[in-house]
Amino acid sequence: RAIQAIFFANQFGLDCGEITGKAGVMGDQCRNDMFDKFYKKIGIGKTGKGMSSPSASKADSQHYLMAWYTSWGGQLEASWGKYQWAWQIGCSHSHQFYQNPLAAYALAYDPNMSKAMLAKDAVADYKVSLKRQIEMYLWLQSADGPFAGGCTNSKNGNYSEYDSSDPLFYDMVYVEHPVYADPGSNHWIGNQVWSMQRLAELYYYVKTTDCALSGDKSSGDNTYGGLSLEEALEKLISRWVHWFLENTKYDANTLEYEIPSSLDWSGKPASWSGTYDENANSGLTCKITGYGQGDIGCVSSLCNTLVLYAAANKVSADVGNAKAAATSDAEKGLILANNLMTAQWMNARDDIGIAYEDHNGSLKRIFTQDVFIPDYYEGEMPDGSPLTGGGKNTFSSIRKIYEQDPMYQDCKKVFEATGETEEYYYKLHRFWHMGDALMTSGMFALLYPDVTPTTEQYGGASTPTPTDAPTPTDAPTPTSATPSGVTLWGDANLDSKVNVADAVAVLQYNASKTKYPLEAQGLANADVVDNGQGLTGSDAIAIQKMDAGLIKQSDCPVTSTQLDSFK
Repeated sequence: RAIQAIFFANQFGLDCGEITGKAGVMGDQCRNDMFDKFYKKIGIGKTGKGMSSPSASKADSQHYLMAWYTSWGGQLEASWGKYQWAWQIGCSHSHQFYQNPLAAYALAYDPNMSKAMLAKDAVADYKVSLKRQIEMYLWLQSADGPFAGGCTNSKNGNYSEYDSSDPLFYDMVYVEHPVYADPGSNHWIGNQVWSMQRLAELYYYVKTTDCALSGDKSSGDNTYGGLSLEEALEKLISRWVHWFLENTKYDANTLEYEIPSSLDWSGKPASWSGTYDENANSGLTCKITGYGQGDIGCVSSLCNTLVLYAAANKVSADVGNAKAAATSDAEKGLILANNLMTAQWMNARDDIGIAYEDHNGSLKRIFTQDVFIPDYYEGEMPDGSPLTGGGKNTFSSIRKIYEQDPMYQDCKKVFEATGETEEYYYKLHRFWHMGDALMTSGMFALLYPDVTPTTEQYGGASTPTPTDAPTPTDAPTPTSATPSGVTLWGDANLDSKVNVADAVAVLQYNASKTKYPLEAQGLANADVVDNGQGLTGSDAIAIQKMDAGLIKQSDCPVTSTQLDSFK
């Protein structure tokens, strides 16, 4: 992802200087992820020799995918003895979720990155890796659209012999849920939206003429299941986007929305023949087992894909602004992205960021589930918590520092009272959630600067109440007043509070005064900017600043020239 980020900056004219070279160094290091864990021959499971087989040559042990992990290290001296050896391993297991053909493309074809790789055959390896990763997605795409799990060169983790019924991809066997089984690693919808965002961004670069490295630079080197890179990406994205358009829920009247959150899998892919067949996986399907809105990062990443897909297909900003009809999936996707990002901002914003209240019954396992520590081991964690082998150890017992955390304390109280954590409710502002929302907002601004949020176009919600909206600062107790007087600056909907719902009410009123009327008192209260000139979008902005505590009641009314100074 770091390499992807540097390539993005390069594509849009930001000189990253020596950081681009560091991305190349990272590319050198990531090559070790392209090999079997113990450097066994790819396809060793076809022979039945298993762990007894010797390590193979570079050419024979390299699968060219981005596998789950890699590691290396030196000898260790510990209280219980010495490990007088060093190690280096690759990984046999590859999940579709961890592939990044966009990064492979950057390392192979961005000259500033590729020249920084010093390992022999590094550029050639990434050209093969790009082909292999794209073909992996072609192999794993279900009949519905989402991608199935992955493949391994070490069946069952011990190089078990393959069965005749095992689907193969370059002599590696299909795995429905690579590595993790509790829960299965390919249930979560994040595996879909993050994977596709990278593919959609690459698709945009291949189709656009507006970036530093536009067009398909791999056209003379690779085909992908017999397709060009653009054709392969179009096959993958079109089916995937159509599925999300069909299965995402959105209510324009309330701004309520849900996307699929969890999938179960049925069937298997066909063995990869080297040539793409869009009907090969008719028996590989997924079933939606959950919906949600609280995964801010997943919703945002989905929208990022939809924006890139629309831009690659030159969808007009008029479509995003509901001024032109949407008939194609690319056009419908732009509208959905705008709806979801607007709704997420309006419904989930608080004084920290964007988040919904959540609960999770599996949290009880931090108090109950055993953590294995060998009998002979005695030590301690960095916070001083004891590590003692042979005894009862849990996540919480070996992390005493958690007891100082208020959220942990609240969770523990619920667990001790009920034996469960299902009734413990909390709100987290996860960094990756905020990051994905930020990046998608940035991509919207970059590719569609003229598309305005849904509420500014045609209203959207009636009066959505934000989650945990900040209490207005210095808000006086409303008093009775004539309609021409102000009872509470910013209180457009007359609920004796000033928050985002009032800003939405102003935007709705401006969009359609007959559909979204305001009472005379609300009109007076909401006329915060250039008082007496009527309601405008500036009043909605001012009310949002009041909600954030940037404008106080004592500051009102303000002029339009003053508005920008409240930061």
